[in-house]
Amino acid sequence: FTGKCDVLRCNPDFQVNHEERFDFVNVNMDQNSLSFARILYLFRCVLPSHREEDINIALVRSLKASRWKPNTLWENCRLLEDDRTMFILPRYFVRGAHMINAFGCRNERSTYYLNDVVDGDWFLRAEN
Repeated sequence: FTGKCDVLRCNPDFQVNHEERFDFVNVNMDQNSLSFARILYLFRCVLPSHREEDINIALVRSLKASRWKPNTLWENCRLLEDDRTMFILPRYFVRGAHMINAFGCRNERSTYYLNDVVDGDWFLRAEN
């Protein structure tokens, strides 16, 4: 067993090409083990009552199952689209997730496929 660490980014001006980079994460939510969100901003709060530690808070846009269906639908295809924006604590991030824009969809900037074959862990998490 080798431990790994996901490097997650949320940057409106990423690298030399100045493109947005807002990564996706699997979030530990009560209702669904495969809940996803896109990290929009990370905040570090210093509260007088917690002087010994800072509190990190993430502004994320959660994803929900999409009603749009592609022309070619495959087994275990997971289509997700933007849902609501909310604050959560980063300690509820399980790991990073690789999403692919759903090209051909009317809202392809906010509709995504879950890439569950990026590694063996995602293949098993997505119950393939």
